[in-house]
Order: sequence, then structure tokens, then C-alpha cells
Amino acid sequence: MKKIPLTKLDTNIFFEKLDNGLEVYVVPKKNINNIYATFTTKFGSRTNEFVPLGEKDFIKVPEGIAHFLEHKAFEQKDGIDPFTFFSANGCDSNASTDRFKTSYLFAGPNHFKENMNYLLDFVQEPCFKKASIDKVLANAEIKTMINAFGCGFSEGYGNDFDISKLRYDKIIIMAYGQYTPDEAKEHKPAVVFVDEENKVSRVTNYERHGLLKDME
Repeated sequence: MKKIPLTKLDTNIFFEKLDNGLEVYVVPKKNINNIYATFTTKFGSRTNEFVPLGEKDFIKVPEGIAHFLEHKAFEQKDGIDPFTFFSANGCDSNASTDRFKTSYLFAGPNHFKENMNYLLDFVQEPCFKKASIDKVLANAEIKTMINAFGCGFSEGYGNDFDISKLRYDKIIIMAYGQYTPDEAKEHKPAVVFVDEENKVSRVTNYERHGLLKDME
């Protein structure tokens, strides 16, 4: 592996690019009895086209699908989710998606080889079960919301979904977390608008039905 000195940090990075294109970085740390490993793909929330493995032409997908896939990748054929596996090996695990990449990780002092092999396997061999997607689409609240948008569910569980039929220019989705019913009635959540480039264009607060704070 190629050694890359980081003199200001008093450490070194070791780098190697594998034959399959995977870039591997190793950062040894002195006096630290722990291992932190990530497996990252260059597929983020702003990615909307790619060439499928074994094909030549680009296909287009909706922006934001990376975050959806991040969560779906945790569904495994054997029914044991990665959190359970890593926890049994004394590790923490997590995943995150930003605009340009999706990362999966584990952190723990033991069973490195076993954990690393599992990380590589579960990310590269996802199990997408139609039944689990149908379960989400069958949720009454989800169906009501998408019906209100005007872009699906006239028949079946999303088989007729068509985003081009969306009847609104702006959609605001708000959720209350860890509030009692009485607290939720008094809470005035922040409302964030984004533009076509997914950049924040306006921030205000919800006052009551049909009224935002900066509309008063």
C-alpha cells in the first residue's frame, strides 16, 4: 500500500486501489484499542443517473432514492438485520446518506475480519422484498397522503404511482416526535422550503392551519 504522511497530524494514511476500482484507506492510530470501518458508495441524494452493473447505458432515478436504498439494504435474506449481527459482536453500527455518497459503518475492538466481511456482503448483496414495500404503501396514512398529492393509488398499492400528476408546486410534510398530544397542540414547528437545487430558500414557523409565521 502507498504510504501518505500527514505530518501536521503526526500520522500516516495507507492507500491502495483494488483491481475492481475500490479505494482502500487505512489509518493506524497509536494507543487506541478500537476499529472504525466504513464502506462508502458514491451514490447520494443528488444522484439521479448511473450505469447499472453489466450494462452500458445510463438510467435515471428520482433524487433521494439513495436514502431509501440505505434503509432497505438493512433487510437481509436470513431475517437478521445487520444491527443485530454487529451488536452480537460487540460493535456499534450505522449508516448515513449525504448529497454525494452513502456510507455504512461499524465500530468495535474485536472480530474485525468477520465484521468487515459481513459489512461488504450485506451492502453489496441487498435483499429487496416487495412485501416490505407493499406494507409501507398499504399504510392508510401513506395512501391518504399520496392520494392527496394526486399522483397515485386510484388502483392497487402504488402500481399507478405517477409523480408527473403531482397537483402542487410545494408540499410541506411535518411530523411531531416525542411530544404528548397537549404539547403537540402548542408546538409551532419550523417549516423549511427548498428550491429546485435542494437549497434552503425560506425558513419560517407553522402557526395554524393555512398560516405560516411570515404570512401574518
